[in-house]
Amino acid sequence: AYTAFFALPEVAYENTLGYNKAPIGNGPFMFPEGGEWQQDIAIDLVKYPDYAGERMPTIDGINFQIYADLKTPYLEAQAGNLDVVTGIDPDFLASAPTDFPDRYATSPSTSILYMAFPAYLPEFTKEHRQALSMAIDRELIIEKIFNGSGDAAHSVVPPNLGGRDTVCPSWEYDPEMAKQVWDAAGPLEGFDVWFNAGGGHETWVEAVVNMWDNVLGVDSAGITFQTAEWADYLDKADNAEFTGPFRLGWGQDYPSPLNFLEPLYASYMTADMGGSNASNYNNPDFDAALAQGKEAIAASGQLADAIPFYEAAEDILCDDAQTMPIRFGVNQFVWNEGTDNVYMDAYSNVGYDLITSEDGIVSQDLTNPASLFPMD
Repeated sequence: AYTAFFALPEVAYENTLGYNKAPIGNGPFMFPEGGEWQQDIAIDLVKYPDYAGERMPTIDGINFQIYADLKTPYLEAQAGNLDVVTGIDPDFLASAPTDFPDRYATSPSTSILYMAFPAYLPEFTKEHRQALSMAIDRELIIEKIFNGSGDAAHSVVPPNLGGRDTVCPSWEYDPEMAKQVWDAAGPLEGFDVWFNAGGGHETWVEAVVNMWDNVLGVDSAGITFQTAEWADYLDKADNAEFTGPFRLGWGQDYPSPLNFLEPLYASYMTADMGGSNASNYNNPDFDAALAQGKEAIAASGQLADAIPFYEAAEDILCDDAQTMPIRFGVNQFVWNEGTDNVYMDAYSNVGYDLITSEDGIVSQDLTNPASLFPMD
């Protein structure tokens, strides 16, 4: 799923900014003549008549409606103004099956929701990080906030890719030990917590902060929530501008535990090197374990030979407590009458090759992209 390897036409290099408004792909849909990305509003696509793939979609086009939050598209779908909603706000998870009878579904995903600590903030010592992680009751968050959907994450590797149920104490709920470690580490009050605006994260992040208050005695009134729109949020991640623990997520690009370890935590995967290591985590032993795993699978061609090294790397990551896995997600989506054959795959993409629509057009929710092709 790495879009960095998509072929680009010459015009992409001749007029980069212009191309980003209406890129040329190789898929079954295209921008209509004169059409372009309407920032914060919509992306309208039509069927590409000369598509060379094996499965030509039956629909004539897609209307991506861009929203700044998750609640609005759900309400728009309820009003009959949107065909498909791919991201359901936690506040609507309990009512979705009855709000959309026979038009609500779930499917397997490899997404993970996590919080991490910037390594460039030395005030968050290893002991502080361990205590904050152990004070989070992940199972309770799944039950109360996510209406029982998804799985509590005690590993950074999804269970359907070989993730373990238990990795180390830092990722388990242990309120008594958390309090002991926190008190021994010394007070740490008045810090910021970051999450991107409009993603439905307010409720569960607030629950985490309340757990820190109840378990550790951290005054929740002294914790400041910091937010930014998605594109700006990614810029802050890339520029090391977080001032406290921050929320991010990840989904598979290829089906291997390595994909959940290397891009997010290898020292050579920071933003300035083209990676997604937003915490700037750096441990040579972790890097070395990944290298051994890659060497093992390169030698034999068998993923099983790499697993012991990948698990050793995860053990190191967990012991350092630079990240806090929270939840393994599932795809949850709804659609309206007049649209059928709706599904989402393990990459959390809608299957546009099979979806049908009575009027030929599918309208769907979308978060405003940072860009439409790799601008770097």
